Amino acid sequence: MQHQSNPSYSLDEMAAIAQNLFGLEGELKPLVSYDDQNAKLTVDGKSYVLKIANVNADVDDLEFQLDAMEHLHEKLPDSGLPEVIHNLEGGAITMHEGHAVRLLTFVPGDVFAYATRTPELYASFGRYMGGFNKAMEGFSHPGADRGDFIWGLDNVMLSKPFV
Repeated sequence: MQHQSNPSYSLDEMAAIAQNLFGLEGELKPLVSYDDQNAKLTVDGKSYVLKIANVNADVDDLEFQLDAMEHLHEKLPDSGLPEVIHNLEGGAITMHEGHAVRLLTFVPGDVFAYATRTPELYASFGRYMGGFNKAMEGFSHPGADRGDFIWGLDNVMLSKPFV
């Protein structure tokens, strides 16, 4: 479902954004997104995800996400999680025509939901989530405790209209 405030840049426009904000030039391929516009950017064999947020996106939420990713990357450097790439001015978020723009490293692989379920997969997942949970101990952010955040597991019933 596309909303009117969703970004709808052409790949050429997205390439200019990547060049101007991050100094990166390469091949862009669109990626699926719910509210935002995402593209995979490949530069000299290294891939990134250029994320252009919906104009209605809460920048505080995006900062929370990025802070959590940076925390996890510091605590679990070999976790396979995306790394936050800062723009040419050193920031993690840049506003462009009302849209918050971010860049993350691209993490290749398959989505867990589509993986063949085996005891080994579940054991690996459990070990990973245990390490993830341990790494998050002591992390806090003002955006972490929100009763209206649809993606929070404590608020699963907020997603009922979309089922």
